[in-house]
Amino acid sequence: MTALHDSPPADTARPRGPRVLAGVVAGLTLAVSLMLLAFAAPAVNSGAHDLPIAVSGPDAAVARLEAALDANGPGAFQVTPRADADEVATAITERDAVGGISITRDGVLIQIASAAGAPYAPLLRSVGAGLAAQGQVVTYADLVPLTEDDPAGSGLTALAPPRSRSAA
Repeated sequence: MTALHDSPPADTARPRGPRVLAGVVAGLTLAVSLMLLAFAAPAVNSGAHDLPIAVSGPDAAVARLEAALDANGPGAFQVTPRADADEVATAITERDAVGGISITRDGVLIQIASAAGAPYAPLLRSVGAGLAAQGQVVTYADLVPLTEDDPAGSGLTALAPPRSRSAA
């Protein structure tokens, strides 16, 4: 060694031992764990939250419907009353609501927009099935259907991030 160089010769450098290997393993384990948590965490709080739906009908019937929706899925829907089925349809086509329910003297009309997203139409159809099970006459109208080129909405689904698929 000379006065200008205070480092030991290369052949006497400390060998990389078990501490370095343990550090690399711990670091990789932590990184993989964080990645798994990032993909699994959305599934914990998945489900409907404050989905805007428009409803119309007699005030008493709308109040019963809103109470039933809240009882079956607290916080799932944000219900906005409308004057009639046409206003419900307008709210859907203008994207103010993901769907709508109109209570008429002839029964219940469930209006959906399949092209708005994969989960909304089946969710509203399940609400309709619940009403039908109670003896209501339920009809459905798809105001904004998926395109003929993609009738299953698979193009829309392909755009969804992988973490949302873990909730399915």
